[in-house]
Amino acid sequence: MRMIGCVVILAGFFALAAFGADWNSYQPGNSACYIRLPANPEYQTQIVDAMVTHIYVAKDASRTPAFVYTVSFGDYPKEKFVDKDSPKKILDADRDGFVKAVNGKIISEKSVEKGAYPGRAVVISGEDGKARYLLREYLIDNRIFHLAACVPAASAEDADVTKFF
Repeated sequence: MRMIGCVVILAGFFALAAFGADWNSYQPGNSACYIRLPANPEYQTQIVDAMVTHIYVAKDASRTPAFVYTVSFGDYPKEKFVDKDSPKKILDADRDGFVKAVNGKIISEKSVEKGAYPGRAVVISGEDGKARYLLREYLIDNRIFHLAACVPAASAEDADVTKFF
């Protein structure tokens, strides 16, 4: 089920027809997911609260300053899902952790469920107000998916950012 959810969520955002020839397709690990990015992504893992997170970061250096696109995912322990409010609590904590990590401030937020799966679209202002972090997060079963773009504030509506999401 988790693999199907991955394909459903990412297929909607990374439809091949939506991208120009400069964007390349990548397959994280041996998953069924494909992501489209403007440059070869750097891969890293991070362990937070015993959860291994897989992170793919691509920088579009043809822009000044560079646009940075990130796709990440990780599995929460099933024990975190104790009641019907658990998904909301997990998404809240995850969003708050992201905002704290970039020392930002939430500008807007809305629900972006994908079928039965809860999600969020969050726009965050960087500390100095010059950058925007656009975050989409989805919780599919116990797996959280992040799609994030860091761009100059004036470029938040850029066509490439729209393509990415």
